[in-house]
Amino acid sequence: MMSRNGFLSIALIGVIATVVTIIMIVVPIVTTKLHIQRYLQVEYKYNNAEMAMLGLVSYADIRHDLGLYVAGMSSNNQAAGSAFVRDALGTKVAAVLDKLVPEGGCYALYYDTQPYGTNEDSWTLITKREKEAGGEDCDPANLLSTARTFLPLPQGDAQVMLVLKTL
Repeated sequence: MMSRNGFLSIALIGVIATVVTIIMIVVPIVTTKLHIQRYLQVEYKYNNAEMAMLGLVSYADIRHDLGLYVAGMSSNNQAAGSAFVRDALGTKVAAVLDKLVPEGGCYALYYDTQPYGTNEDSWTLITKREKEAGGEDCDPANLLSTARTFLPLPQGDAQVMLVLKTL
């Protein structure tokens, strides 16, 4: 017969093995998006507006909140995850873009609704970086790399075109 300490040791080993197995499964799933982005940036020097846009729309809460923002909602307490506050979206998106746009580079994020215009005068600014890492002012007219993507809007409205411009 086994003693009480033997049963505790076996139970403790089982708990540790279970926790380690769960961590070994969950950590790669959680870090895959970051790993792919970093790999593309380092290996292929793929570091432009398209990559930043891909990173931005991969956040489900950002996609959801951008749809509510463009639809003109001022707040939504039933929003998935956390409550949507229109005035806070620019700061929320800017925090993500600050991480995605490399080396303190300039960016500007716009949206446009149908009919989609190629003229920048029809785009509505959501957020932009005011100063780059060197301290110079960011001028959206100097941003040459452009990425466009389409997002569905809530409540069956038409989709919206997001435009991100970076250096």
